[in-house]
Amino acid sequence: MTYGQQFKNGLEVLLSESLYQSKGNHELFYPEFNSPATNFGIARDADGANFTRRMPAPAYRDFTFHAAYDWWEKYIPTGSYGTVFGDTRTRSDDTRAYADLEYQHTFKDKWVVDARAYYDWYWYNGFYIYDYAGTGVQPFTINHDYASGDWWGLDLSVSRSLLEKHRVTLGTEGNSQHEAGSG
Repeated sequence: MTYGQQFKNGLEVLLSESLYQSKGNHELFYPEFNSPATNFGIARDADGANFTRRMPAPAYRDFTFHAAYDWWEKYIPTGSYGTVFGDTRTRSDDTRAYADLEYQHTFKDKWVVDARAYYDWYWYNGFYIYDYAGTGVQPFTINHDYASGDWWGLDLSVSRSLLEKHRVTLGTEGNSQHEAGSG
């Protein structure tokens, strides 16, 4: 769903949201797991995915704002990386969000000022089910992986055309980031 509008006062608005949900296949067959210990290679109700995206993008005069929020959840029935085949708890979640504000203005003396501030964030969560005992009987071990990162920055530049084919630009930028994770 997307909505956009330009108002008489110069305000422009764009709003968008996407949603996706799939239960996946009710039954999947994997011949490499075709044995009594792994349900004869059949994974039941262990597939699926969910997705959400939200994006506002208003603009007014010399200011533009962009933001987004994405969330993705994926269930993994395949027994990848040695996980228990067909276990409905094996999944990964990814989330990303960012915000970006920009100001751009051309002054009467033809100098252009461009300033930008942004923040970006990412989070990963993985839940992987393992049978470390090798018995094929619960309780199994839940391995929780996660990683996160965020970063921000500021940019500023001024520029002007000189003569007919030359442009001078002066600017600076600064940023910072932080990352963490565990497996």
